[in-house]
Amino acid sequence: MLFRSLPVTPFGNEIYVANRGANALNIYPNTGASIVNSAANAPVVLPVGQEATFVCTSATQWWTTESILAAGTNVTLTPSAGVLTISATAGAAVPASPTNSVQWNNAGAFGGSASFLFPPGANPFATIQGTTATNQLRIGPAFTAPGLAAQYAAGGTSTVYIETDGSNQDGQLVYFNNGGSAAVSGYIGYAYDTNAPYIRIVDADDDAPYITFNTIGTGTITNPLYVSAFGARGTNASRTLGNNSGFSWYVGANTNAAALITADTPIMELDTQFLRIPNGTTAQRPATPILGMIRYNSTTSRVEMYDQTTTTPQWTSLMGVIDKSTTAVTATVAAATTIMTYSVPGGTLLTDGVLRFSLEGDWVNASGAARTCTFLVSYGGTTLWSATTPSLANATRTGWELQLNLVAASSATAQSLTGTLTMSTIGTPTTGTTGVIGATAFGNASIYGTSAVNSAVAQTLLVTVAFSGATPGFTRRFYTIEKL
Repeated sequence: MLFRSLPVTPFGNEIYVANRGANALNIYPNTGASIVNSAANAPVVLPVGQEATFVCTSATQWWTTESILAAGTNVTLTPSAGVLTISATAGAAVPASPTNSVQWNNAGAFGGSASFLFPPGANPFATIQGTTATNQLRIGPAFTAPGLAAQYAAGGTSTVYIETDGSNQDGQLVYFNNGGSAAVSGYIGYAYDTNAPYIRIVDADDDAPYITFNTIGTGTITNPLYVSAFGARGTNASRTLGNNSGFSWYVGANTNAAALITADTPIMELDTQFLRIPNGTTAQRPATPILGMIRYNSTTSRVEMYDQTTTTPQWTSLMGVIDKSTTAVTATVAAATTIMTYSVPGGTLLTDGVLRFSLEGDWVNASGAARTCTFLVSYGGTTLWSATTPSLANATRTGWELQLNLVAASSATAQSLTGTLTMSTIGTPTTGTTGVIGATAFGNASIYGTSAVNSAVAQTLLVTVAFSGATPGFTRRFYTIEKL
């Protein structure tokens, strides 16, 4: 390399330098000066075949009017007569095999593997294929994940794992972390335990994890139009086997899952000791029910099902008491007074249906004269049974109980009525808690009757009482109706 120093020269002088030799030329400033922005006394290199004009702007500063080109890594400069050729040259590192492999820095050289490919084409895809049971892909920062197994801690825990494991581990794992605390951490994993595959949704501390199914519609991503959330019940503090250890299901609109779960009552709950089904009032029954629907009717306090044991599908109570009343009904006139009426849904008594009716009350005769009472039971307008009691003297009382069984007689158009009428011993009217015990029952009767009413449609069962005179003082205290 040749060396040349610029002379000390007055301000404004120019010196033209052309390198026509075979080697690069170092150009030095005068002592204490600098060229362009170089350090004091530092040279600039003029490559072979290049030329430059140096202008003195002060006693310690030189500038050039041309840019000086310099060769770099994998870039060469080739001068010739009046021409400077700039070309790129291959470096020492070349792409590694195989074709289509994704390249990485392998100790300063390119590395490639048949297990890490990116095939080109109209539908390119990435292939990461290991040959042993090991982690295949990790994405995310390295931090410790609360509650995760030891195999994920090697080298730090990543946000996403996709792996082939071969043991009872998660084949895929997505981990969510908001600050490294168990209170705001959890993960979703897919695993296969040699018997069956399963998906794990895990909260790292004690919160109940949920899956939500959202429809944005006219809502937003944070408050969608419809939200259905299904997940675990309770918290760690309240969770014991059979208590907050099962599942809850919530449904809401124009809200989010967190607000829905916090403020609303679950549609359904399932635990080791119970199943709570959807509930609502009679007015809240589905507008277009489907056969087999089951719900709890909060109006009647009964579980009901939409079935077709009738010609027309209807809601029917599944068991037990289907109707009741504790509102007293008092007969004040001699003419017939209805003490119970019930519309039997069509199809309730098709071939083997049974309804049981229980009525109870008391009769305090303070009319001034003896009175008789006539009981009458009718179904669909047809009298099934009627009977008249003996006379009850004035200023006496009796209690009564009517038990009726209305039975389908193996046909939708044939019914039978059985039962008993029991009337207690006669006593004198009393008040408070004082009662009367007599020796002889006032009157008992066995009940039997038949009818040929079409039970495929709704029919009314009616119980009335009539008296031989006014102000009889007869009261029905309550009734119950059961479907057997």
